[in-house]
Amino acid sequence: MKFDDIKRQIFSDLSKDEIQELISVLILETTKEHSFPTAQELDRVNFNMTESPIKRITLSPIVNKAEIVFIKKYFHLFEDLETLILSSVKLEKIPDWVLKLTKLRRLDLSNTDISKLSDSFGQLINLQALNLSNTKITELPDSFGQLTHLQELDLSNTKITELPDSFGQLINLVNLNLGDTDIAELPSSIKECKKLKNLYLNGTQMIKNLNLTHFKIWRNN
Repeated sequence: MKFDDIKRQIFSDLSKDEIQELISVLILETTKEHSFPTAQELDRVNFNMTESPIKRITLSPIVNKAEIVFIKKYFHLFEDLETLILSSVKLEKIPDWVLKLTKLRRLDLSNTDISKLSDSFGQLINLQALNLSNTKITELPDSFGQLTHLQELDLSNTKITELPDSFGQLINLVNLNLGDTDIAELPSSIKECKKLKNLYLNGTQMIKNLNLTHFKIWRNN
């Protein structure tokens, strides 16, 4: 089904497969050449999908207000979301609806203008991979320790200068990238991260307490 075909029947009752494709075309692959429906048009669509839950969304850097309205309005379609890619999207804060995606496993917020994570971020307890590289993040909330399933964390090229004491609760963390940050010391609790294998420190200054031998340190300086 082509984009124009979907637009022509946007006011009709759509099948579940057509709804899935509508979401795929309008959200995942929106380009400047495509005319995204207005919020008023979206309100008139009969969305009633109970099967084939959506598992992945990638929003393009040219995401517009209508796409965000769509997701907020029909949030029930995204409750089973496992992967959300918001890289390079013009965001200064994490939308509230993202913090309700408790089944989320992978979240990419890289190359955005996000500068803070709220305490509610700890609600994303099923996260396994988090990319915050090239953001304006300056610190992590204490609730970050609640992300006990986290395996991959990229904080490279951020403004972070220290990690919270709760960091040691990340017992499943395997890869940690602190490249090009001003972190000068690791929290003593990091010794509890028994599964940590790779610590990336490219472009960082000398970190004081690196006398932990259960992980490999990667540098290029």
